[in-house]
Amino acid sequence: MRKTDFRRVAVFVCAAIMLVFPASVFAQKTKISKGNAAPDFSVKMTDGAEISLSDLRGKPVLLHFWATWCPPCVRELPHIAGIAADRSDDIAVLAISVGETKETVREYIDSKDGDFASFVSGYDDDGAVSRLYNVTAIPYTIFISPDGIITEVQTGAYTPDRLKISVDKAVRNAR
Repeated sequence: MRKTDFRRVAVFVCAAIMLVFPASVFAQKTKISKGNAAPDFSVKMTDGAEISLSDLRGKPVLLHFWATWCPPCVRELPHIAGIAADRSDDIAVLAISVGETKETVREYIDSKDGDFASFVSGYDDDGAVSRLYNVTAIPYTIFISPDGIITEVQTGAYTPDRLKISVDKAVRNAR
């Protein structure tokens, strides 16, 4: 993709976000930063379950906001799904699609022909969790300690190596 095409896509994505989430959505309510408590929430999952962040206490959490229409998210998601599959004994992975329906997310995951065989995502169709976490850009990833404290915040995609380092650090610090 040429730089000019990438810029056009980026402008389009930003405009789409602003249409889907009006400025009032981005009002700061909770300070999402390292050292602060992660606000609790419940989210609906594509398998029909509902999970609360507090259900995951006792294990480090990788909280990941993404969308099917976001190119960096789509590139990063196989790595997130891989961690969910390979490191489930060490870290809980909670991926949440921003502003999309269960059907959209489920169809996307199913279209990957086994790449995400056991991957289940949350979907924030009404934007409530995204607002709570002040999500203004995606992908957006937050690492949370076993006792509910934010340990790392990343706006934008991780490289596979950097993601592995962050997961290893979260797991190591939880021991």
